Amino acid sequence: MALFDYSHRYKKRGIRWSRNPRVLFIIGRDIPHSFHAALAKSLHADFYSTAKKGQPTLKELLKDILTLPKNYDIYLSETIFYIPTTAKIFGLIPKDALVINITADPILYNMVNGYKNKIPKFINRFLLKKVDGFIIVGKWGHLLDQVGLRTPRKEIFGGVNDDLAEKLKKLPINKKKFENNHQIIFVGNINKYRVFYKGMDLIIEAIKRVKREFSDVKLIITGDSNLDESYPFIKFSGNVDLTSIFPKVSLAVFMGRGDTFPLGSVETMMAGIPTIVSTDTGTKEIVEKIDKGFICNLNSEELANKIINYFKLDVKSKIKLAKAFRKEASKYTEKRAVKNFKRKFLELITEIKNKSV
Repeated sequence: MALFDYSHRYKKRGIRWSRNPRVLFIIGRDIPHSFHAALAKSLHADFYSTAKKGQPTLKELLKDILTLPKNYDIYLSETIFYIPTTAKIFGLIPKDALVINITADPILYNMVNGYKNKIPKFINRFLLKKVDGFIIVGKWGHLLDQVGLRTPRKEIFGGVNDDLAEKLKKLPINKKKFENNHQIIFVGNINKYRVFYKGMDLIIEAIKRVKREFSDVKLIITGDSNLDESYPFIKFSGNVDLTSIFPKVSLAVFMGRGDTFPLGSVETMMAGIPTIVSTDTGTKEIVEKIDKGFICNLNSEELANKIINYFKLDVKSKIKLAKAFRKEASKYTEKRAVKNFKRKFLELITEIKNKSV
């Protein structure tokens, strides 16, 4: 059964699509985010990478725009909407093609809150207006309204790879895991450009306070990560098998500023690790269903108090929380998320179509 049926003619756009529109998935790095890749594969999209070493130069961006493949019906971008929108403005791709952006970065959040983006705000806003529709990961659609855009949009939730999810759900939740265990984990890549975005500055300051009461507290940071400064309480684990490290920690912390839906936090919850998230982290929509006390304002002192209060809980209470986190997070699998995405994507295309008639 075809995913779409666009055999009719758009009255204003004057285009005719076959039952299977051609979709090009545009990524700005060598390897796309695994979840976004799963979304694109569900649409039978072709993949096109514009990856560069470091920040692309203006010359490289112009080349990407000029060489963007033509003759696609839908250009699905992984945050780099400015390439297909610019190409469309200059007639380098079909004028009746649709540009759909998967918004899973903090660009809208940064614009609303006055934080710096790689591209100046007025250019971002101009090019964002040229996007035909948005797939927004997490409940962030209101930010489009706040930057003055009324563009069609659909919010979706993220999902953990199904094979990994099955392994995480089998990890032990027991007394050994929580008794006198003051190890905290953060899952994600950290470098000097992502410290602010991921709220690592808040986490570090909080742990400095926690250390006064729990001298053995440790923060484990996974992934391809490094910091300009070294801290005795931080350990970089690298890209390890999460199922081998999760049983060793008692708590997870994610304090993002506009972190739309970090799957690392879903993975920790699924593994039975109580997880603190910030008010500006998208996965608070999961946490609020479990215990709102694990949602923290962007304040290091408040975070420190929450960590200390958690460590002071008895083991029985921690186990009860761990089971509650696992139960709720287990709903957020890639299979369910992709199914939800396909439905929302079709709704989005239909809304764009109706808006154009």
